[in-house]
Amino acid sequence: MKIYNDITNYKGKDCVATVGIFDGVHKGHQKILSRVIEVAKQQNMESTVFTLWPHPRQVFNPENDSLRFLTTMDEKLELLEKQGIDNVIIHPFNKEFSQLTACEFIKEFLVEKLKTRYLIAGFNHKFGKDQEGHYDNLLACGKAYNFELEKLDALTEEGIKVSSTVIREKILQGEIVKANDLLGYNYFISGHVMGGSKVGRTIGFPTANIQKTELYKLNTD
Repeated sequence: MKIYNDITNYKGKDCVATVGIFDGVHKGHQKILSRVIEVAKQQNMESTVFTLWPHPRQVFNPENDSLRFLTTMDEKLELLEKQGIDNVIIHPFNKEFSQLTACEFIKEFLVEKLKTRYLIAGFNHKFGKDQEGHYDNLLACGKAYNFELEKLDALTEEGIKVSSTVIREKILQGEIVKANDLLGYNYFISGHVMGGSKVGRTIGFPTANIQKTELYKLNTD
């Protein structure tokens, strides 16, 4: 998988793309990614994910430190690579970028720079200034810039729409088994092992104390 922190260095060929934050790369995301890869193979194109960093809420509400992610950027990239994606573009999000309309974003970034020929969107995906990039607008843009658009329905598990928000709630409520089921893998925390009081050894359950490397990573404590 090729990773681009600067879209000007992107040298990929015609692609099937999807756009989003993809926090957690959960089962709902995996459904989208699988479809991206499937269509890319059918069309002999590359599969491409366009994501943003930092998160828009970090830019518009920098004083609010309550935001927590299911995955750090490194963890997200690891999970995307496991899915089989060819290219990931991590585009810097700032206030200037946020003023692009949906069609301006599609024309300048997806069509002219990424050479997107097929765009796959999630059921509730919106982007562009004031989140105007809903499905009807995307359809109009697709006709104007000659790319195909496909919208996927939400993935549901036992009547629950799989989303990063729901999974965060499950983790915070201590429902880690359910969270893992919605993620499609066991939730994990990356970091450095730190020395502790070693009490666990005395009761037959040695543990590891992990110091998170990302302050915004959601903890299971």
